[in-house]
Amino acid sequence: MKKRIIGCILLGLMVCTSSTTVFAGIWEQSGPSYDRYWKYLKDDGSYATNEWLYYNNAWYYFGKYGQMADNRQNWEMPGSKYTYYFYASGKMATGFIRDTESNYFSDVWMFADKDGHCIDGPLIIDGQLYYIDVKSGFASANSTYNNDYLYLYNDVTKENDKIPCINDKGKIFDRNGKPFTANSKVFTRAKYIPEYDSNGNLVGEIKNSTDWRIMNW
Repeated sequence: MKKRIIGCILLGLMVCTSSTTVFAGIWEQSGPSYDRYWKYLKDDGSYATNEWLYYNNAWYYFGKYGQMADNRQNWEMPGSKYTYYFYASGKMATGFIRDTESNYFSDVWMFADKDGHCIDGPLIIDGQLYYIDVKSGFASANSTYNNDYLYLYNDVTKENDKIPCINDKGKIFDRNGKPFTANSKVFTRAKYIPEYDSNGNLVGEIKNSTDWRIMNW
C-alpha cells in the first residue's frame, strides 16, 4: 500500500492544459472539478492501468482505474511488497522525503531508495545512523527522545536486548549524543544494516553472522 506525501511543484504539462500529448500518448485530466486526477491514454487506445510510466526522467504509477498515483490517497500495487511515495505531481519520490500535511501523521521524515522503495528499520545515510518505521509514523521531524532505546531481537532464541540511545528527528546517537563507535553492538551484533547516500543509492552494507535484528519500539 502506498501512503501519500505532499509535493509543492506540479509538472508544467499538468497545470497548463487538461490533456497534453507525451510521446505517442496523451495526458488527460478527469474526475469532478473538486477532485481532478490525471490519466494516460496510450497509443493503442487504452489507458495505463496497474502499470508504471517513465516520463521526463521520473516514474509515475497508474492504478486499476487509470488514476495517476499522487499525494492524495493510498494506492494499491498488486504483487508489490514495497511502499512507495508520490508527490502531488505524481512523480515517485526517492531519497529523503518530508511529509508536512499527511492526514496520518504530522511533519515526518521518510526515505526511499533509488527504486522508490521506502526503507524500513535501521539504515545509514551519508554516514549517519537512522531508524525509520514505515508502519508507525517514521521519524518525526520535530521530536527528540533523549531516553530512547534500540531493541535487539534474536529471531532464533527469542531473546531481547536493548541499546540506550537518543533519537533526534530520526537520527540515532548514543546517550552522550555522539555517533556509535564501530565496535558498538549496533554495528557488530545486528544481522544487517544497509548504507545509502542521500539520493537513495546503496553504497555499503553491514552484515554479521547473527540472528539479531534491530527494532525501535
